[in-house]
Order: sequence, then structure tokens, then C-alpha cells
Amino acid sequence: MIADNIPDQAQRKKVPPLFWRRLYGEARTRADFWIWHSARFGKRHSIVLAVLCTLSAVVVTSVAVATWLVRGGKDWAYHLDTTADVYTSGGAALFSATAIVSSIVLFSLQANFERTPYGLFKKLSADARLLSLFAIAFLASGSIVIASAFLTKSTAPWLNFASAWAVVITLGALLWSYRRALTLMSPIEQMNYLLRRVVRNCQVWERRAKRARPVIEHAAGSVPKLESNFDAVKSVYWLRHPHWVHELERALHNFTALAGTYANNGDHQISGQAINAIPELLKAYIQTRRGTFFPENPIYQTGNSTDAFINKVLENLKIQFEMSLKRDDEEHCEHCITAMSRSAQVLAHIDYGSAGATKMHATLATAYLTEAMKRVIADKKPDLALHAIRQANYVASILVQLTIHQEIRSVIDPIGDRAILPGLVDKGMLPVTVEAVNKLSQITLMMIGGPNVDAGRAFNKLHELICTMFPVSDCETDRPNCLRRISGTS
Repeated sequence: MIADNIPDQAQRKKVPPLFWRRLYGEARTRADFWIWHSARFGKRHSIVLAVLCTLSAVVVTSVAVATWLVRGGKDWAYHLDTTADVYTSGGAALFSATAIVSSIVLFSLQANFERTPYGLFKKLSADARLLSLFAIAFLASGSIVIASAFLTKSTAPWLNFASAWAVVITLGALLWSYRRALTLMSPIEQMNYLLRRVVRNCQVWERRAKRARPVIEHAAGSVPKLESNFDAVKSVYWLRHPHWVHELERALHNFTALAGTYANNGDHQISGQAINAIPELLKAYIQTRRGTFFPENPIYQTGNSTDAFINKVLENLKIQFEMSLKRDDEEHCEHCITAMSRSAQVLAHIDYGSAGATKMHATLATAYLTEAMKRVIADKKPDLALHAIRQANYVASILVQLTIHQEIRSVIDPIGDRAILPGLVDKGMLPVTVEAVNKLSQITLMMIGGPNVDAGRAFNKLHELICTMFPVSDCETDRPNCLRRISGTS
């Protein structure tokens, strides 16, 4: 018994107690949390942190030099000529190296940017951060040469100190500029740079509209208060400044061109990044224009409810989809379908200022999505059809949460009319039929629990489809799994 208990006791000694393991796990979890947040903060504010660290190091070293001089530093009178020669030759060599490095980096950048549209080429070539780093490197290296003209016995210690820091700053600026150039050469970073620039431009225009509000209100006199949430003053500002959307239109053109170029080259990761950035443009546009969208008038069409930029976005997505479908590029087709779905979800959040207003722009985007679904079903592409049905289900879930049942018909009807019957005729399209019935049942369940939604339309449609399918399915003895799946979801 004693011999049997010895391994257990040794094993107990090796295993730490539960309390210490739990304490170690909590401490490690907190440490990982702070490390992740510190790295994220450092990535966002890298410039500020670098400047603060440099200034702190300069202050510390200057205090050390001053303390050394107060306590009696070395006499520099015997080394002034040698120091001046070092300043002149070393500063000139460093200045020449800076010029060579900057020219090579800029040439490499422009050679890499020649595949991009001209507007994006101009913006990336004139990157303010990269040019500023080169300017800092030139000034720091040139200051070493200029310091030789002011070299005396009293200024020698401080000039040596400043020259040493100028060398450090020059090398740091060149290394940072090289890193910045590598970042700008990445196509994904180019798109992120362009998207950040567009979002920042929209925020600038929104602040301008806020500043102009008192001026417009004073010029208009007394602005009547409407029962709806429509912002008439902001709408007047956008009518007076229609050019505010030009930056968005140029970005849309650049993203579309990049998506087409990289899709033709077979680089679908970058083309997908470009095509999925288009819904982000719509999001920035809607946030800037919130409160100024006109609802659709069912009695008298004024044309104010039509938005040119939204129509242009949807047409560009449609053109990209058709071009990729002609090339039989299914992966790019999936990206276009996803972008249409995300655009519809973004447009569903537009506030028209009236509780009873229909989500006309979301319905329009859903029509583009369902038209793409019809095309891939007609071309007998089951993978794309499954993807389109799933994306349409995502749109329906947003519409259930935000709208009434009229807009949801734009999703239910195409799925029921076009996605059900092909699987009953062609065995290769059978997964599309099963997925369509599943998504219709999910939409029905969402409508039952959704706010202010009449589920009668979805129930009638699903019942009609099941009644249509069962007689045909009973005649097919090789499809029992399909029948069980349909009966389970119905």
C-alpha cells in the first residue's frame, strides 16, 4: 500500500494547487489583455509616441550634458579643426545618402503605383507623412554641415550633442520612410488609406454643415418646424454645395477600377477588399446626409427621393457582377453579391424622417441582389445561387427588424419564384431548392417574432411553394432526403 501511494504523492507534488493555477490564469489573461490594448494603442498613435520618446531622450541627454559641463568638462579648444572637418565631411555624406535613399524610394513607389488609377496615383505619390519624413531627414543632415560654421570653444559641446542627435534623427527618419513606403505599396493598405481619406472628408463636410446652420437659419428667417425628423436646413446646405460628393464619386471610381483590375489578374483577395469597400462608402455617405433623405411620395413623384450617388453605386456593382459572370469568375461574383447584400443592409438604416415612409433605397438594392440571384440560377450555378440566397436572408433579417412586410416581399417573392422549382427539374440544383425552403422558413419565423410585421404574406408564399413541390416530389423515389428536409422546415 505504501509503495502504491508513493507515485500518487509525487504526482501531487508536481501538480500545483487549483488556487495557484487559477491565480496564474487570471494574471496571464489580464496581462494578455493589456498587451493587446497597448499594441493597438501604439499602432494607432505611433507618430505621437515616437515624437514623445524622442523629445524625452533629447531632454534627458541635454540635462546630462549640462551637468557634465557644470562639473568641468573636457577642453574642446584643441579639437575644433578636427571637429569642423568631421561636421563638414560627415554631414555632406549623410545629406547625399538621404538624397539617394529618397530618390530610390520615390521611384520605387511610383513604379508600383502605375497600375492604379491616376487620381489614386497622385494621392499616394504625394503622401504627406512620407514627404515629411524625407524633409526631416534633409533638415537634420543639413544642420550638421551648417553647425561647422558656428563651432567655437563655448558652443562645441552643445553642437556635438546636437549633431549626434541629428544623425540619430536622420537615420530614424530614413528607416521610418522606408517602412511607410512598404506600407503604401500594399494594395490593401492603399484601399484603407483611400477609405480613411474619404471618411475624413465626409466628416469635414458634416462639420461645415453644422457651422453653416446659423447662417442659413438667419437668411431664411423663421424655419417652420415639421412633424417629421427631416432636417430642412441641412438639406439646403447640400443643395447649395453639390460638389461635396465628388470625393466619394472619385473613390467609387477608384475602388471599382481596382476591383476589376485585380479580378482580371486573378488576385481575388485584393479585388474582394476593393469591392467590399464600396458599402463602406455608402455608410459614410448616409451618415453625412442623415436627416436629409426625401421619402417616396406614392401619389405624386417629385424626383427628390431619387439619389444619384446610391444609383451609381448599385449600377457599378451590377456592372462588376455582369463582367465577372461573363468571364465565369465565380469568386468575384460572390464578392459582388456580398457587396450588394451589405449595401442593402446599410441602406435599410436610412431615416426618411417619417414613420410610415418605405425603405425605397433598400428595396432598390434588394432588387439588384435578387436579379443577380435569378441570373446565377438561370445559368445553373448552384454555388453562387446558394450564396445569393444566404445573402438575401441576411437582408430579410434586417428588414424584419426595421420595416413592415411590404419591403420583405422583395426578398420572399424571388426566392420562392426562382429558387424553388429548378431543384425539382434538375438534380444538380436540388441543394438550391432545399436551401431556399430553409431560408423561407427562417424568414417566416423571424416575421412571427418581429415588431410590427404581418407574417401572412410569408405564410401564404411558403404554403403555396410546399403544395407545389409535394406532388412532384412524391413521384421522385430518389429524393427522400429532400422530402424529409422540406417537411421538417414546413
